[in-house]
Amino acid sequence: MKIQLNGKELNIQNNISILELLSSLQHDNKKIAIELNSNIIPKHKYNETFLKNEDVVEIVSAIGGG
Repeated sequence: MKIQLNGKELNIQNNISILELLSSLQHDNKKIAIELNSNIIPKHKYNETFLKNEDVVEIVSAIGGG
């Protein structure tokens, strides 16, 4: 199935959770936020939120500074 990830089309397997997507991308999930179809997903729901065909996912990294 296809999703849009950070503005780019990506083919992924069916029945994949946000946590599994992050793992497959080797992405650390500590200092990020996930937006799924314009909704922020709480970290405790990453494992139970499954992606569907044509979903739009944004991974936003926190950047410290001062």
